[in-house]
Amino acid sequence: MLGSCFCALVEVVEMSSPYNYKWQRFRAGKLAREPLCVWCLELGKTEAATEVHHVIPLRDRPDLKLSDANTVSLCKACHDGPAQHEERTGHKRGCSVDGIPLDTNHPWRQLT
Repeated sequence: MLGSCFCALVEVVEMSSPYNYKWQRFRAGKLAREPLCVWCLELGKTEAATEVHHVIPLRDRPDLKLSDANTVSLCKACHDGPAQHEERTGHKRGCSVDGIPLDTNHPWRQLT
């Protein structure tokens, strides 16, 4: 009896939570494979990654939740700042060490 109740509870939690045990396992693997913040590396900085960011938001493509190609490892500062700004506005802030805008749709990028 207890076993069947537990299994039903696990199914409900897995279906209702976008960050279930499969996500936790995927996230741990991503951070192990990509331990540094990729956005900081683009800027010439070395910062440990603590967050996994979906490039295409889950609300747009939930099928890509566990896609390695749709996720990047970020530090908390990049994830909570520029990543959230980009998700809300659709524009990536900042520039490379050469002064080139990181947003590929930026008008200055169209000149090159």
